[in-house]
Amino acid sequence: MINEKVLLQSRPEALNDMMDLDLQNQKGGYNNGWNDCLFMFIDIIKKQPKVGEWIHVSERLPEEHDSIFAKLYGTDKWSDALWRTQSKEVLVTIEYEDGIRNVKSSHTTDGKWSIEKKTTLSKFKVIAWMEMLKPYEGEIK
Repeated sequence: MINEKVLLQSRPEALNDMMDLDLQNQKGGYNNGWNDCLFMFIDIIKKQPKVGEWIHVSERLPEEHDSIFAKLYGTDKWSDALWRTQSKEVLVTIEYEDGIRNVKSSHTTDGKWSIEKKTTLSKFKVIAWMEMLKPYEGEIK
């Protein structure tokens, strides 16, 4: 899904530099600045995951946020049972040793997939993930 926050956060400084009229006059005109700006936004949009698009784990993992335990890391209150960061629940494609693939849900904790940590009976790895779909909000007939 296109992350509007990422798109908007990338805008201010880069656009101010590109749109600065004095700077553009030195670089070959104001139109070049607008074109540079347009291409920058197109590049950012292309890099955003689209609805229903799988993201390979080698490309990136889901964004993690600090846990309530993060402030204890590095203190005498820290324990191996605690975690620093965790992502929200996402859909994952897992691949078993024999090549069979399946879809499950999971999240990352400190950069590791929880589904891989929990399973000991069958060997598999998470190969791709995508954001959870939003539930249907229409009326039930």
